[in-house]
Amino acid sequence: MQREDFYGVFKGMHGEPVTIRTHRPPLHEFLPKREELMVEIARLEAKQHSAEELQEKIKLLGRVEQLHEFNPMLGHRGVRLASRIPRITEMQTRAIIEAACLLAKEGFKVTSEIMIPLVGLVKELRDQKAIVDRVAAQVMKESGVKVKYLVGTMIEVPRAAVTADQIAPRRSSSPSAPTTSRS
Repeated sequence: MQREDFYGVFKGMHGEPVTIRTHRPPLHEFLPKREELMVEIARLEAKQHSAEELQEKIKLLGRVEQLHEFNPMLGHRGVRLASRIPRITEMQTRAIIEAACLLAKEGFKVTSEIMIPLVGLVKELRDQKAIVDRVAAQVMKESGVKVKYLVGTMIEVPRAAVTADQIAPRRSSSPSAPTTSRS
């Protein structure tokens, strides 16, 4: 799904750089509400519905409780979410680079700027960039096309402001891109 979205955005931008802010929403927005799930489980238990459906809901409730946060808007989102579940960065990078490669094969110029959100420490950006670079190289090898991309962050949390002198030098471009980039 995201690949088609990025394809459309890149194509619509006619070669202008496109900044994509990755894994921004808090995870709770994609999960069922804990209380509603508990009510469903109670109903299934009372009606003695299929054990398989009940077990599925109980397993889902366990995952929801595992990811539950007191204040999700300040907690498990952005780079913290991606650090805990690297598959999110892998999936989004794959979608971005595949879309760029498809358009490059069609003769379009594409420059994607991949922004890792809510970075506070240089290690967070370095770790996410390593994932982006690995997946981007894999996709470009699979497609037989090289595209330029940048990886960076925005100084948007207090910790990042304090460590900006360490984070800023970490911004970088793809191996085949020029060395200048935005952060």
